[in-house]
Amino acid sequence: VSTQIEDALGDGAVDCVIISTPTPSHASLAQRALEAGKQVFAEKPLCANAAEVWPLYECAAKRGLLLFTAYNRRYDPAIRLARDNLRGGGRGRVLGASLVSPDFPY
Repeated sequence: VSTQIEDALGDGAVDCVIISTPTPSHASLAQRALEAGKQVFAEKPLCANAAEVWPLYECAAKRGLLLFTAYNRRYDPAIRLARDNLRGGGRGRVLGASLVSPDFPY
């Protein structure tokens, strides 16, 4: 774990870089990480605008790397409803669940 991108980019043991910085820095940090051969996991939004996104996807595809954007739906109303319904009982023992939901509003 480091707060300095250079530490991660120069470390051969690091396969993936997590970018959780202010949005304006995402594009340049992701580009540097991809060029260093690292998988990239970035908090959303990936970039400030679409023009910054496409070069990153092209760079990742060219190098066979993953470029992933986090989208935490923990507080999404549909997820909370599903969780509450599953926790409410009456369905027997739940071994697994899969939920597909459109974006809010429903």
